[in-house]
Amino acid sequence: MPNTKALVTMCVGERYLAQWKKYCHSNWEKYAQKYHYDLIIIDQLLDISEKGKSRPPHWQKCLILSQHFSEKYERIVWIDSDIICNEELAPCVLADVPLEKIGAVRSWGAEQSPKRLARKRQLQHWGISEPTQRDTYQKYGLPPAYNEIIQTGVLVLSPKYHRNILERSYYEHIGVGEWEMFPLSYEILKANAVHWIDERFNCVWGEQIALHYPFLLKGYEKSFFRLKIERILEKMGIPLPFLHSLPSQCLTNVYLNNYFIHFAGGLLADTELLDLENPFWKKWKKA
Repeated sequence: MPNTKALVTMCVGERYLAQWKKYCHSNWEKYAQKYHYDLIIIDQLLDISEKGKSRPPHWQKCLILSQHFSEKYERIVWIDSDIICNEELAPCVLADVPLEKIGAVRSWGAEQSPKRLARKRQLQHWGISEPTQRDTYQKYGLPPAYNEIIQTGVLVLSPKYHRNILERSYYEHIGVGEWEMFPLSYEILKANAVHWIDERFNCVWGEQIALHYPFLLKGYEKSFFRLKIERILEKMGIPLPFLHSLPSQCLTNVYLNNYFIHFAGGLLADTELLDLENPFWKKWKKA
């Protein structure tokens, strides 16, 4: 009997496809087999028009429900290609999501959530200009109607119910900036279509650093000299967890406590810091 659900992502370009294969393929495949998903990797632009080429490829996630392959499935789970799955711990992501709703996680958490503290810390550290969710919508030319933003790295979708919402986000929001997340979030909330799922299904590593490990923030401002030294040591065969013992312990702790870990902002290579072979972690991994 064919599967009725699929995990879908997009990796356009050899560099991004190779990166996904290196860090994600194995754990995604295990997760897909465990819960009977097909695994679909899109490696070409879905919209090759000038409009399609003029925007970053991640906008084209809004077109996945418009493809012939989507007609085969009752449910499609979109996952950004910079996410790894803790396939041993994670339950089925769509298990509690009604068919007519879009399963998603709040970006920065709910009002009064501790994750709002992470946002404030990142505002201070990186000098982001918009202090509230409404301000973010307004910055990207959208009505400041909502005090929530959907983190669109993981979306539980139904082609039957949600194709129009995604297409509207793609075709009606031109010139609203680089990111698709804000217009897509706006359209989903406007349609009253969201069903909030466990935040562990889209655990953003950068948010975790700001919230729980702010002492690591300085480490992401590495000098050219320090990077050169690290590359030399890596070529000598010294493993990354040894070179970065503290970040390794922090990331491994995040991995063991979450389902999907999202390395947004170009941090996917940090996956190499996972140290699950350490006897201490093996003990807790089985707990």
